[in-house]
Amino acid sequence: MGHCQGILPCWDIAVEVFGLDGIILSMQVPSAVASVLPKSQILLLCFVCQTADLREIINCQRCNEWYHLDCARLAEVLRDLIDKFYCSICRHDSPNLQTTFKSRCRRGLEHLDPSSREACHKPARGLLSKYCSDWCGFDNVKQRLHTFAASGGNTDLFWDNVKHAQKPEAVVLSHDPLGSVTLRAQSANKLEPPRAALAEVQRHRSAIARNDALFLRKCLLKLAIDRASQISQCGFDGRLCWDDEFVADRGSAIIEGY
Repeated sequence: MGHCQGILPCWDIAVEVFGLDGIILSMQVPSAVASVLPKSQILLLCFVCQTADLREIINCQRCNEWYHLDCARLAEVLRDLIDKFYCSICRHDSPNLQTTFKSRCRRGLEHLDPSSREACHKPARGLLSKYCSDWCGFDNVKQRLHTFAASGGNTDLFWDNVKHAQKPEAVVLSHDPLGSVTLRAQSANKLEPPRAALAEVQRHRSAIARNDALFLRKCLLKLAIDRASQISQCGFDGRLCWDDEFVADRGSAIIEGY
């Protein structure tokens, strides 16, 4: 038996815990914790408090140790926003290492109390959306429209500005001559020019592949004719029946053996 820490009442049931250096330990945990664990559950041991329970836990990307969010001095609501976590020890050893976070859903950022649990703490969907979901986007725009109307704004004029907006369908990477890369979310109508250019490139590649296949067929036919004249018998070669796609895939390997 041991004395309890924090809000947990007692330590009285032994379970397996994934401890330091990957060693499986046996330790006492609160009965309230053990009662809700599956029989195959292995708890992770926090490097700071050296306890294993149901609190949120996170892995350091450098040292691979595990930390409860509160032991790492991170708010629990940040759980889904953490991109890469580095513990204080690793950050001290390598000052260039910093814990990074994903972009947060705009609905949570514009909440009356962004740090509250009622605010959305999910990550946004990258370049395709400032929101974590369509529902958050609709709800946030609805709230903004209500605020806009309450301040005397004309919602009809607002609608005229946005009624032709289209949902982004892809992220386009643009390369300029200097080598820099730009990422932009594009809607369907703006994707038509690059799609047409890509289709033209694909047609050009197909034409090159057909020409290559034709050249290889001519080489194979000439080799077959030359061999037939040397051995005074039929020089038929089954490779002459291969289709263009297979010939293009095999390349010059189809004339091996001559």
